Order: sequence, then structure tokens, then C-alpha cells
Amino acid sequence: MQEQARVLLVTRAKHARRDLIEGLAPLGWPLGLADRPGAALAAVANRLIDIVILDLVNAPQSALAEAAKLGQRLKAAMASRTLMVIALARPDPLGPLDGLDLILAQPLHPTQMAARLEALARLAIAEDEIALRTQTLADQGQGLEMGQTSQTRAPYRVLMIGEPGPSILALHNALTRSGAEVSATFNSRSGFDSLAGLKPDAVILRAGQDRENTLSMAMAARRNKDDFHLPIWLFLSDRDDATPSEAFNRSISDLIAPGTDEVLIANQVLESARLFRRIKRAKAILIDSRASDLMDAATGLFTAQLFASHLLSLNKAALASHRPLSICVLRIAERPDTARARSEGRLDTVMPQLGSMVAQLVRGEDMAARLAPDLFALAMPATDAACARLAAERVAAVVGCTQFGTAQGQSPFTLEFDIGVAEVTAGEGAAKALERAASLALRRRAS
Repeated sequence: MQEQARVLLVTRAKHARRDLIEGLAPLGWPLGLADRPGAALAAVANRLIDIVILDLVNAPQSALAEAAKLGQRLKAAMASRTLMVIALARPDPLGPLDGLDLILAQPLHPTQMAARLEALARLAIAEDEIALRTQTLADQGQGLEMGQTSQTRAPYRVLMIGEPGPSILALHNALTRSGAEVSATFNSRSGFDSLAGLKPDAVILRAGQDRENTLSMAMAARRNKDDFHLPIWLFLSDRDDATPSEAFNRSISDLIAPGTDEVLIANQVLESARLFRRIKRAKAILIDSRASDLMDAATGLFTAQLFASHLLSLNKAALASHRPLSICVLRIAERPDTARARSEGRLDTVMPQLGSMVAQLVRGEDMAARLAPDLFALAMPATDAACARLAAERVAAVVGCTQFGTAQGQSPFTLEFDIGVAEVTAGEGAAKALERAASLALRRRAS
């Protein structure tokens, strides 16, 4: 599910960035252009911009501080939603600068940049939802733990996997001098175990003769939703015939060319770890928001009252930010085995499992609620109707393949959902869209 981010590149050297501009457009990320800070500020104030890229490639390192100030001004000009700012420059070894969400060193393959844009766009939506959800809970007298402060400030954890060599050792030392906690293992098999136990903020691979297994491990790690945005770096050798596109298609996020300065690479690795940790923190806060005692006791989902209150806030935010907002209604379909389980009192006993499945099968920024005993709803910010339907159908498909009630020593039963989806339209309001979605779900039930 990809949100359509609107991206502005601020550069006076658009011809030098032609590869990036032309490479991102086919990947779904067309770039607008501005040639000076004033034009960028005007564009942010008057257009729908989600991400600004500041081109500092040929600027002195001292220009990074000025770019951070510009980033703060750009963010202030975009009051209706979170604006992300990227600087194309050497990462600052002294740490992150307020106003800049990510610092990337050139050269960058368009696939690399597209992945960063997607991650930042999703993060902006999640952080906006955190602000709204915090207010919704506060209105009910509940606080939202913004947690993981100690983990956020802890040294970055970097896992190095692969055959040892001078380049690995030099990078290991550079990372250690920068304050990172570095662990190392020599092969992909032990590396996979370390990946699960260490929970690193970044991974560095040196494939050597174990190349195929190493790349397979990277792909397996990416299938874990908690590690989907995990930075995975690959050392290239002089005799490596892997193309960048092949490596990126195998779940590698960044490449390290032979002879690259280890201090530059160390700073880039830590910058990618900074973004990953911020993404993890946002996910954790959204998960913690479901730990309130205001949740539905049976399913752990938001109650109808909380959902209605939050939906009003989402509607206002969607209007202000010009982002789409979709609502899905999922009603437990009345099938013979469902009716039998209900009559035996077994349907109520599986509600905790069903609620947990629904919550885990959608994004953290999507609000899942139980509106009535057999009726569930999803509020999906920054999502159009087509993408919302795909998400609802995915939930229904996984639930439909699950056998419930097996723990009670009786015959298991399955559940199906009737689905209704509605995107909030201009002048309609979220409440009306919810009614439309519910009506569509009921109509499917009737048919």
C-alpha cells in the first residue's frame, strides 16, 4: 500500500540531478523543482508537499547548519501535517540536526531514494496519527506513553555479517569510534540467529563465497514486518558482478563500493539507523495506544465511542491536509458454522483472538474498532478507497483461512467477513462515509 507523496527538490543544479529526477518518476515519485529557499517556502505554503529534498552536494559542510534552519522554516510553513526534509550531503558526524529528518550522501540510485521517500511518507502519516490519537485519549482522561526514551538515546546497534577482512575491520573501528555497539558474526546462518536476538538498528553484509545465502537471509529478514525498514548494507567486491538493481531487488537497501572511506560509510550507516529507530518508536507508540483500559474488553480494539470521537479528528485532519480518508466496515458473515458456534456460546470465546488478528493485519496508524458484537471498523488515514479495500480484503482472507475454537477440544469453525468500504468525499463527512460503508457490508450480507 503506497501513499502518493508529493516531493519538492530544491536545487540549483537540476541537470546534475537529472538521473535522480528521471529515475524517480517511473517509480511513482515525480519531483517538483525549486531553485532557491524562497521558492521552496512558497511551494510548501501553497502546494501539497509531503517531502522536501535540499540539494547540498556541492555546498560546503557548513551549509548543513543553514539547511537545518531552512528545514525548520519549511516545517513551520506546513502547519496542517508533518513535512519531512531530506538533505543530500555528507551526514554530520556530530549527530542529527533539528529541521532535517534524513541526510543522504550521493551517489544515490533512484530505487534507494524511492525506498527512503516511502519510509518517510509513511512515518509522517504515523506521527500525525500519534498526535491525533494522543488528543483522543487525553479527551477521555487517558495519557499516551511516548516511551522508548531510553532506547531512543541508547547507542545504535550494528550487526556485521560475513567474512572478515581489512574493509570490515576498518568500518567496525569507525562505527565503534562513533559510539555504536557493533556485533560481528562470520556467516549467514549464525547471522540470522544474531539478527533475531540482537534486534539491530542496521546490518552490514559482506557476502564473499556465501553470497547466495547472505542475500537470502536479507530477504527473509525483510519479510518480518518489524524489520521491513531495517537498513541492510552490502559490501561490494572488485569482482562482484551484482548490479545495484539486482541487490535492491534482493532486499539490500544500500551498497558499499570498494575503496569507500570508512568514516563516510559509518556516518551513513548511523544515519540510516537513526531513521529506522524513529520508525520503530512510532510503531511502538501506536501499539501502546491500544493498551488503554478504554479499549473493548473482549477484543482489545477501540470502542465505538472512541472510534466515533477519533473519526471526527481524522476528518478534520484529512480536510486540512488534503489527504484521503477511508473507512472499512467488516461484519461477521452469518454462515451455518458461525450460527452453530454462536448458539453454543463459542463465538464469544474467540473474540480476543479475532481482535488481535484484525489489529495486527493493518498498519499501526489505522484505527481498528469494534462497533457492535459482530461489527468491526477500520479508519485508514491517507488511504484511498482502492487501497482500503485491498487492506480489508487481506484481513478477511487471513481470518477466513483461520480455524477458530480448536483450543476447546471441539470441532473448529471458520469466520468470514462481509466488507463495505467508503472514502470520505468532499462535503460528506466521516460519519456519512461510515454509514455508506456499513450499508455496503449489510447489502453484501443480504445478497
